[in-house]
Parts: sequence; structure tokens; C-alpha cells
Amino acid sequence: MDTETLAIYNQAKQKVGTATRKTAHEKGLWHETFHCWIVDDSQTEPYIYLQRRSAHKKDFPRLFDITAAGHLLAGETAEDGIREVKEELGIDIPFADLDFLGQFRCMPKHRDIYDYEFAFTYVYRKHIPFEQFRLQEEEVAGMVRVPFPAFYQLCFGMVEAIESDGFVEEGKIRRPYCEQMTLNDLVPHQQRFLQLVAISIDQLLKNERPR
Repeated sequence: MDTETLAIYNQAKQKVGTATRKTAHEKGLWHETFHCWIVDDSQTEPYIYLQRRSAHKKDFPRLFDITAAGHLLAGETAEDGIREVKEELGIDIPFADLDFLGQFRCMPKHRDIYDYEFAFTYVYRKHIPFEQFRLQEEEVAGMVRVPFPAFYQLCFGMVEAIESDGFVEEGKIRRPYCEQMTLNDLVPHQQRFLQLVAISIDQLLKNERPR
């Protein structure tokens, strides 16, 4: 992955060249990513799905994160990013079924890398039973869902912990996971980014009928 070629941008989102993923993270160069948040709004209370990153990941192992996400290579469009959902979660989602929230600046805090992302951010609104997920072992080690209103409150510091339920995997063995989650259990995205995502999803859910 470190040798993948990414398109590089300045802070004004003007393309200025290309660089390897490794160089982009070492030097803090702006590049594009794809984010997909899956939200189950089939019932009265919506839920948002979070993936648990694999213990094998170099950065942020075992922390919970965006449902599916990945880097866009040089020459790719946001539509190409839909592959991340299939690769990481093992489910097929038509790109046309996604709701576009916007392109947000995302800068996870890390001691060793500077991951400066222009993130194409989408929502897929669907109830997906946990048994349908086929996780990419080297990338993802579990899937949970949390009530979206509680997730919203967590992002704004209105509560310190929320309930989650789902499963974690060790090898090919799945076991139930029902634990409280705090911000410390999430990848350390900037709180402003999480709040922007939460507000955008909330507005989407309020403006459209459940599917």
C-alpha cells in the first residue's frame, strides 16, 4: 500500500502532482479518500454501523472507525471507491444507492503519520444483518452498530459512553460484542470532523423518508 500513487492537492483543493502513499503520509500532503457510513433507518430509531480495525493494522489497530473507507489512487474518481465496501465488508452496494454528504477534510491524529484527506463522504441507508458481512481479515476485525442519536451525542461530548452491539472476529471465529463505547474507542479523528459527519447524517435522515 505504501507504494500506491496518489494525486496530491494543496489546501485549496488544486491538484499539484502525485506522490506515493508513504510520502503523502510522511509529509502531510493532501489527497483524496472515500468514506461510506452505513445507517439502518428501517426502524423508528436509526443505527449507524462501525467497523473494528484489525489488530494487524499499522495505524489505529482494534479501534472503531467509519463503516468502510479507503484511499483513491491517482486518476480515480469517488465512484471507484465503492470497491472498499466490497473488499472490507464483503457486501455489494450499487454506487447509485449512496447519498452524497460532501467532501470533508479529515485529519486523524497520529504520532507518526500526517494523513490529510479530502474525503468523499457517503451514506448507504440499509438494514444489513450481521451474518451478511464477510470481513477482510487483514483490515477489519469486527462490526458493531450503535444508536445514531447516541452516536451524535457522543460526537458532541453530550455523553461519555454509548452502548454498542455486534461481533468481533479472531481468525475465522466470531463472538458477540456488546460493550460500552467512548471516544477513546474510536479512531482519533478530529472532533470537528465527527461532528460535521453527525450533523450531515442527521439532516439527511430528517429530510428523507426511511427506506
